[in-house]
Amino acid sequence: MITVAIGVLLIAIGGVPAVIALLACLLAATLWEPAPRALAVAGVVTAALTAVTGRLLGNGQEWAYGWLAQGAMLVALAAVAAARVERYLPPPVGSAEPADDG
Repeated sequence: MITVAIGVLLIAIGGVPAVIALLACLLAATLWEPAPRALAVAGVVTAALTAVTGRLLGNGQEWAYGWLAQGAMLVALAAVAAARVERYLPPPVGSAEPADDG
């Protein structure tokens, strides 16, 4: 149920780019299992560093509402949603036990 709620929130906030980010995170998760966790942390850290840097340079909250911080948070939310999705992964080739003919 939480996965559905996060997915609806993701689509409501970001629209089509959010769906693309979710699909990219799901693809990354099939290639490397801890990818969603790494993307979530990287997105939040990027957004936070962008906002803090903007404040230190005297730009107020302008950088926090800019494309970089908002896009990074969108990717982080998509990564959290992708981490919650149960995926079917086929067993590795050669790992299946041979059939018993006996």
